[in-house]
Amino acid sequence: MVLVSVFVLVLVFVLVLVLVFVFVKVKKKKMNKIEKKKILVTGMAGFIGHHLTKLLVKNNYTVVGLDNINDYYDPNLKLARLRDMNINTDHIQYNVPLEGDITFVKLDLTDKDEIRNLYVSKRFLISSLSVRSSFIKVISPSTGTL
Repeated sequence: MVLVSVFVLVLVFVLVLVLVFVFVKVKKKKMNKIEKKKILVTGMAGFIGHHLTKLLVKNNYTVVGLDNINDYYDPNLKLARLRDMNINTDHIQYNVPLEGDITFVKLDLTDKDEIRNLYVSKRFLISSLSVRSSFIKVISPSTGTL
């Protein structure tokens, strides 16, 4: 059973990377002379979010990443992934953006008011939800409401 779960997880990861790669290649051709697009990656300290963020940055996207760094998985592993993306984990505070090549915000997706404020202030092209068994709500681009 564990082997099947691992296989499914790896298969989902590969499919996400393929879809992002195709999306990035198509968009990259259109972005040569326009402003860099801003992408929101949730679950950025997780396995998929970490690799997705690195791929997007490599392809010249501006990334804002969210993670609440809970203990569902080992928080030390999550912090190591953030350090791998040059995020200074010593300065992480709740809902305080760490600006750099990648912007990181420690924020919980269930904090609706702060998610709404972040969305309205940053305006993202897409949102990639890398969450375990959590809710998924769509934020309206026109109003910024959940």
